[in-house]
Order: sequence, then structure tokens, then C-alpha cells
Amino acid sequence: MDGEQRRSRSVERALTLLLAVAQHREPIGVSDLARQTGLSKSTVHLSLQTMRQFGFVEQEDGSDRYLLGLQAAQLGAQALDVSPVVSWVAPGMRRLAERSGEAVSLGIRADRAVVFVKRYETAHRLGTSITVGSQMPMHASASGKCLLSGLPDGEIEELYPDDVLPSQSTNTIRARSALFDELAEVRKRGYAFNTDEFVDGISAAAIPVHLGERVVAALSIAGPTTRFQAEDWLTDLHEVLDPRGTRADGPHLSPTGHTTEEVGNP
Repeated sequence: MDGEQRRSRSVERALTLLLAVAQHREPIGVSDLARQTGLSKSTVHLSLQTMRQFGFVEQEDGSDRYLLGLQAAQLGAQALDVSPVVSWVAPGMRRLAERSGEAVSLGIRADRAVVFVKRYETAHRLGTSITVGSQMPMHASASGKCLLSGLPDGEIEELYPDDVLPSQSTNTIRARSALFDELAEVRKRGYAFNTDEFVDGISAAAIPVHLGERVVAALSIAGPTTRFQAEDWLTDLHEVLDPRGTRADGPHLSPTGHTTEEVGNP
């Protein structure tokens, strides 16, 4: 294993656990966290107690249930404040949400999930409780498929070692081979769709966000399947990223896999 692939198992477990706690708005117990993460109860308990001492989680009075702590919230807020990607795309995301009346989100990868780090809510309430910090399985979301498309096949196989994938909704991709076929299409066309794959009745379109050759995030727009036409919003999603580099003060984002210097100005 080379230096870039080496990682600390204890840190990996702690971060996996912290992300699991962050998914829940209400306090969650050790047993539920153990089932969700696949970690032993003793490992979960010890990790939570350590993170509690540093303020990353808080323990509910009189119970063995935990929720996200203020230290984690502070780090998250600071990350959003200093992130060049978020500051670059946020104004365009807001304008698109206002113009479309749909939900517009920016997501990043966390293991096998998409975590939404910026979101402008739809004018019409969707049948989900997705907010900043919410997670979706990558194989069951348009944003997740964009993020997966930036990974080599070998790494995807490590993420999904089983031939059968977890079911999330009616149209969730269940076969790993079908997921690879879908990702090949995403790489070819440069965008991903999701129709009733995460939740019945909700569809989405997403494009990958590149820094140079790396896919660092995914930008998506979602709405009710009954009226949402994903293809109608692809141009608008690309315009949020300003791929032709007409703004000189940004971090050179592009949905094409090139920096704005490579794309060039008109």
C-alpha cells in the first residue's frame, strides 16, 4: 500500500461515527449507531466518549444517546466560510433556486454517501427532510453518481464489494454491474439523472464540479417527478459554474474536467 492510500483505522472509525451522528436531528443511541456503522458497541461508546470530551458530540442528559456537538458545528461553519468552491457557486445556486422554484444543492463525498454542504430550498415543499448536512447513498442519487464517476473503478469496487446494492426506493440501482454501466454513461455525457431512486416521487439532475481533473463536488437540482424535467436544467447548472471563466476571481471551477485557463475566455 503506497503512502497516498495509507490511513488510520481509528481516525476512519471516529469520522465514520461522527458523520453517522450528523445524519440525525434527534439524539441517537449507541446500539443504533453500531448497527448503522457496522462498528462494535464498545468501539462506538469509546469513540463517542472521546469526541464528547472535545465537544464534537453531546450526550443527552440521563441517557446513552448522542447528538452533534458545538465544536463540530463550528468547524462546519468555518469550512463553509472559507471554502472557495462554496463561495464561488453559492450566488448562482441561489439565483437558480429562485428562478426555478426547485431545490438546488451542492454535495461532497463522505465514504459511500453524499453530504450536502450548501442548499437552497424549493419554493414547493418536497417529500423529503433534506437540509445542509443531510446524506444520501451515492448509488441512489444524481449527485452521488457524479461523485462516483470521478473515482477509478478499483476504488468503486472497494466501496461496493457486493454484487447487490442496498435498496433505497422503487428505482434504486440494485446491481453493481448496472451501477458501473450507469457511471460509464455519466462520464461520457457529463451529467447524471435520478428518477425515484432515493425517494419515490423525487427526481434530480446533477453535474460534477471539477478542480482541474478532480471531481470535488456535485451540483444538483431536484423536484417532484410529476413535473420535473431534468434535461431542462442542465444548461442552468453549467451556468452556475461559469465554465468559460468570465469571472477572474474564482477558484477555476469547471464541469468539464478542465481549469478555466484550459477552457479559455471568449
